[in-house]
Amino acid sequence: MPDSRCSGVAWWGNDNRFYMFGGPDITGVSWADLWVYTPDSTCVNICNGLMASFSSANNICPGACINFTNQSFLANSYQWIFNGATPATSTDINPQNICYAAPGTYDVTLIASDSVNSDTLTLNNYITVFPFPAPQSINQVGDTLIAIAGSPFYQWYMNGTLIAGATDYFYVAMSNGNYNVITTDTNGCEVEAAINDVIASMVTFSYADDLGMMLFPNPVEDELEIRIEHSKIKNAEINIYNVLGLIVFSADIDERMVLDCERLPRGIYMLEVITSENKFRSKFIKQ
Repeated sequence: MPDSRCSGVAWWGNDNRFYMFGGPDITGVSWADLWVYTPDSTCVNICNGLMASFSSANNICPGACINFTNQSFLANSYQWIFNGATPATSTDINPQNICYAAPGTYDVTLIASDSVNSDTLTLNNYITVFPFPAPQSINQVGDTLIAIAGSPFYQWYMNGTLIAGATDYFYVAMSNGNYNVITTDTNGCEVEAAINDVIASMVTFSYADDLGMMLFPNPVEDELEIRIEHSKIKNAEINIYNVLGLIVFSADIDERMVLDCERLPRGIYMLEVITSENKFRSKFIKQ
């Protein structure tokens, strides 16, 4: 046995032997000796005995199902206990599709056995199931679909197909169909909401010369100016919706209007202009 050392170098060699080289002792004297250890193959059941071990994903979302990898040594039968999971037990070598429905922390136990002995490994609070993500819903205001704001990530789909770039909490529907949105929280957990049979019949705009309409500045801090310059568009009505789809302002407009937005809370709003021939919508941001 070598004397006490620090800052030595050790490694396991390709020849299945263990090496340790040098390092100073407690007096500060450095040594350049090399120690070589050769395992005794006759004591494998003593040096490398029966051992239960496993691994798996252990931070998951509610409702997720995971697989367990058995890393036990010298065992030939296994008893698993999964607290809070379905199924709750298994005798498989590598259990698959172990599902956790409710948030919380859960123990996992593996009893690995050979024909004589057994070894038990219990990892307390090994599985963490994240809280449920915030619920979602979709509210339709005209042709605009509005989900509940506040999630870090959004993705909209139409008839089951991903809509590229549709990653805001609202989406202006360009076509009739079925829509759904999937939101993802900071833990990576997803929740989905859907709305069917959407009728998209309105035209959107932010600056539209061909319609004789202007909306500026956007984002706005104090005053939002709306102009209707086209001679065919007269006596229009405007509505402003908040993110919940509630009308926070409504008035008639003839060619030009300046809206006082100073008292509006910060956020995203939908402005709807209704004429005798059509409806036009756009979002604006109150800073």
